[in-house]
Amino acid sequence: MSARGRPAFAVIPPFYARARIESPSPSPSSFSPEQQRPKHVFEQKAASAPSPTVATSQARKSPSASVMEPAADAAGNGRRCIPLNPPVPSKYWSDAEINKEVILPDFHRLVNFPDLLIKGRNSGGGDGEGGCANGKKRCVMCGQLRVSATYVRAKKASAESASSLPEDPSSADASGSNHIIPRQNKGVCTACDVTVWVALELDAMEIKWCKGCKNFRPWCHFGDKSLATKCLRCRDRQKEKYALQKSANRRRSSASSMDESASGMEEKKAGDANDMHHCSLTVVAANGLRSLMKAV
Repeated sequence: MSARGRPAFAVIPPFYARARIESPSPSPSSFSPEQQRPKHVFEQKAASAPSPTVATSQARKSPSASVMEPAADAAGNGRRCIPLNPPVPSKYWSDAEINKEVILPDFHRLVNFPDLLIKGRNSGGGDGEGGCANGKKRCVMCGQLRVSATYVRAKKASAESASSLPEDPSSADASGSNHIIPRQNKGVCTACDVTVWVALELDAMEIKWCKGCKNFRPWCHFGDKSLATKCLRCRDRQKEKYALQKSANRRRSSASSMDESASGMEEKKAGDANDMHHCSLTVVAANGLRSLMKAV
């Protein structure tokens, strides 16, 4: 009994209250120092952001503006080289990078679709080059169906003149572009031979097609003109060839001018001799006429 005469009943708390009493909330001292320290905003963003490897792979998977990333087939083709993500910068390489000797694998080990090289070689041409209809075949880098330059040349040669050729809707590829596969490009189309490629099997080395070497070269070997169609070695060779050709033309022109001057002098001498002979005949005729007049 209580002091006021009321029975002292024990106050029984509800179930959720008993649970709170039985399992009290842990004190801050029970946490480790790393758990007690609140996370900074940058740490939360870093924890939610993807890893650098995932971000790099996602950036590499984005297609280029001119060349779409080739899709891998069942045989695993199409994933050796991917186009460099645009915009493509105009790089300025150092002398050490330019003069560095880099040995690239063979051509068939760099292209994305090496099976197309074997098919084009074994088909023997077929209906157009590479055995494709309407003179089309697939590019060994992007896998797109392109018109073969050999077929276009043969078609123009068979016609009377290029102006009389009607427009052929099959001359464009499936995407509507006018890219072709030149004869000496080894199956690389005109859209892929100006693209900078990232070789995934060569530690992401950047390579580019050289029209002088007829092969892929490291992008650093193109020098300051990184978007040129020929590497530094081919450009220097072309400069030397042009200088030799120019000097040969100069010597040829000087020799022809000397021949012309010599022939002109001979003609002048012949003309002078004719004039002297004419003058002598005139003098003889005058003397004969004078002697006749004296005789009369």
